[in-house]
Amino acid sequence: MNVIVWTEGAKADLLRHYNFLRDNSSIKAGKIIESIVKAGDSLKTFPKRGVAIEDSPAMRKLVVPCGKSGFTIHYLILDEDVIILRIFHGRENRPV
Repeated sequence: MNVIVWTEGAKADLLRHYNFLRDNSSIKAGKIIESIVKAGDSLKTFPKRGVAIEDSPAMRKLVVPCGKSGFTIHYLILDEDVIILRIFHGRENRPV
């Protein structure tokens, strides 16, 4: 059985996205964050569901549909664990 580990960076991303979204609607923001968490937790059953990232076969990304751009969960598969590293909105500038 796989274990899902949310890194501090991923938790901070969830909070950052929630804070940005709640300016329009705290209820909608909560539902969006809930759908991101649910998608991340679904990797417990299907860890290879996301697309492999070219440079590293252990690194993957999973798109969570939401509006026009959605969110992308970046994660790593290590043995039986799934490590969720970061969560980005489709339109945000990402660190290199």
